[in-house]
Amino acid sequence: MSENYQFTEQLAGNSKRLKLAFLSLTIFVVLCIGGIILSKIFWDDYTHVAYSLKYQTNVVVGWPAFVSGWAWWFVVGTLLMMPFIYFMQDWKNPSLAMTSRELFINQQLIRNSFIPFSNIKGVTKEGDSYTITFVDSKQVVDQQVFLFKPFVKHNLENNNFFITSMYSVGDIDGFMKSLETKIGKS
Repeated sequence: MSENYQFTEQLAGNSKRLKLAFLSLTIFVVLCIGGIILSKIFWDDYTHVAYSLKYQTNVVVGWPAFVSGWAWWFVVGTLLMMPFIYFMQDWKNPSLAMTSRELFINQQLIRNSFIPFSNIKGVTKEGDSYTITFVDSKQVVDQQVFLFKPFVKHNLENNNFFITSMYSVGDIDGFMKSLETKIGKS
């Protein structure tokens, strides 16, 4: 965001949850690397070459080959997923905020998007979460970076966007009541 906006209300992002997610993923990667090292230690004792009728070639079989193969896939997949999780939200800005005319959403791959109140059809509560219904979700998708557009488009299926307290810290109920009031005025 290049401009300073005057937010009337805002909810901060849940950075503790992000740190916990990254710690969990880092521990998972370390465990997978430990599995790779362990399988290499026991490789010669517990593996052998066998002919596979399925693949019509010789393959290495045994638990070290199994553990090593899956661990490599998990390490690569997790390392590719970590930046995606980090960039799904701009951590310098609040996760939800309001100006006098717009709702600001910065969570679940919708980064730094301003949605005019006229584009919001309504807000409904479903348990602990809320559903914001848009008049035209294309306007929200067009504000996104090219890489995230397909994911945002999928998240906004049926013009609905689901908000939970998982991504925001603060009084989400009070925030949504204020949003309903502002939608009613526009």
